[in-house]
Amino acid sequence: MAAGVRGPAQRFRALLASDTGLQGQAQLLAAAPGHDADRVIAKLRPGSLDCPACRPAAGSRTHLARRDDPYLLYLVVHRRWQRFGTGDHGRVRADQRGGAQVIQVLQGPFAQVVLAETALKHQHRTQTAGWAKRGVISSFGQGTEATCRRTLVSLTSVLPQGEDVTHWFR
Repeated sequence: MAAGVRGPAQRFRALLASDTGLQGQAQLLAAAPGHDADRVIAKLRPGSLDCPACRPAAGSRTHLARRDDPYLLYLVVHRRWQRFGTGDHGRVRADQRGGAQVIQVLQGPFAQVVLAETALKHQHRTQTAGWAKRGVISSFGQGTEATCRRTLVSLTSVLPQGEDVTHWFR
């Protein structure tokens, strides 16, 4: 039995961890305060405090916690390349500082924006660069969302309920 373990729930979790070989590899909910009432045992990433049975902890950066936060889906152009992506104001401004011109920016809930970006990646998977090309600004990253400028990318087709906020970046 693990030393310093109190109460039946903590003893059961410690015993389960030792029997399943999870010691040192996973954080069990016994270590997170306030989760004894849930009677949930879950393997969590180190440092995670989000219980699958509870609402996310304050300040959590998980998709579940951020699902209703406003987020941006944007399209920028630089030389022969264009890039669609998601992020906040700082992300769009980083592309602008690199010399990119903002074409369109839509704002919507985080969950919908992430799904819209996934749909765009799927629609344009054969046209995306997939790797950094010469002449691409560093903020474009590895090029998984970068396409040739002549490729038609429609943000409104994947995020029709998004609010157009392009004027914020003009």
